[in-house]
Amino acid sequence: ARLPPPAPAPMDLVATARSVVALHASEGAAVELTGETSLELVADRDQMVQVLTNLLQNSLAAVSGRRDARVVIDLGRRDEQALVTVTDNGPGFPKELLERPFEPYFTTKAEGTGLGLAIVERIVVEHGGSIQLDPSHAGGARVVIELPLAGPTLLPEAPAPPSSAESSDASA
Repeated sequence: ARLPPPAPAPMDLVATARSVVALHASEGAAVELTGETSLELVADRDQMVQVLTNLLQNSLAAVSGRRDARVVIDLGRRDEQALVTVTDNGPGFPKELLERPFEPYFTTKAEGTGLGLAIVERIVVEHGGSIQLDPSHAGGARVVIELPLAGPTLLPEAPAPPSSAESSDASA
């Protein structure tokens, strides 16, 4: 299945993150939203919900069963970029995941489809951003996303093919 292209519009990433966190509030772990109180950017809101949901669900699965389970979503800005950092205190990233983190259908979970991080990466890239898994984070996992506040940059139009009149003029 292919993702629809983003339909970017002005949105508040903090308000979107609040709604995602509220939907998952009863799943056993403490989920904390930190950072900016408002973060306006141009993005596809539905796709940002998908990104946050996939990352939050991965973190919640990683901390499942821990008495001190904790997930933090931090929203900030640096220059013209929105920063989304999702951190948990689970076991961290398995080595085999770090070798191919965004490969579709690759999973280290018994019940996973292996599409969560692949979808997140695709959405982030199509918004002109970047995503990194931080394996050096002590005591858990950390995912860092950067998104341009101004929204995805559109690809320039492809140049028009030369007409036959122009090519015959060039040979004269």
